[in-house]
Amino acid sequence: MTMARMKLVLGVVVIAAAAALIFVQYQTQQKLRTENDSLRQQIAALKSDNQDTSATNSTADSSADFNELLRHRG
Repeated sequence: MTMARMKLVLGVVVIAAAAALIFVQYQTQQKLRTENDSLRQQIAALKSDNQDTSATNSTADSSADFNELLRHRG
């Protein structure tokens, strides 16, 4: 092989390797975006559940306090 042909082959190999790395990076980025969106949805659901639970607990606590107050008055 001549030196020019070896340089050409080496250049093609380098370009192919770079393209493969870019493709793998792109796939990984897409996977992470999907996972990130899923986690954001889970956070939103947990926040909603937490607010519902807090509202229920505060209502139950105030009812218990009110019942105790009535018991003491009676």
